[in-house]
Amino acid sequence: MKRALVLSGGGSKGAFEVGALEYLLIEEKLDFQIFIGTSVGALNAAFLGQACNREELVDLAQELKALWLGLKGNNSIYESRNKNLNTLPKKPDS
Repeated sequence: MKRALVLSGGGSKGAFEVGALEYLLIEEKLDFQIFIGTSVGALNAAFLGQACNREELVDLAQELKALWLGLKGNNSIYESRNKNLNTLPKKPDS
């Protein structure tokens, strides 16, 4: 029988999911073979779905945790909207 991990969407819930997964993997010694998610859960699921075995899954979960902990705010994800304004062609003076 295969066990699925279903992850929800909702922005910062992605970080919570990784913490919950860490508990399930380390403390409960669970293993998952199927990963399903929506929105941020789909991103986490795609990352974790690369694992071929439990050991790889634990390693990927730790890597994903480090990725989430590395986020320091919106600037870690989104670039400034004004960043590229200087690269736009300027209208010639008439």
